[in-house]
Amino acid sequence: MIADGNPAEIRGINLVGLERKNFPPESVKLIKEAFRLIYRSKYNTRQAVEAMRKELPQKEEITEIIDFIEQSERGIIR
Repeated sequence: MIADGNPAEIRGINLVGLERKNFPPESVKLIKEAFRLIYRSKYNTRQAVEAMRKELPQKEEITEIIDFIEQSERGIIR
């Protein structure tokens, strides 16, 4: 994720970093959709995780995001 501003806010995903690591376009699209569910929808974090489980294919990228959120002891910035 990319943060910007003062105070910092999440602005989007790091497309340049994903391209440099040779992520395929399908994976980038899934990560964008996960971002939308987490940061742009009216869901709270738990609801966003459930929506990702229901609406998105359970590819490695999505399960890694879900696992990170669920295992975080301090939560994520919203």
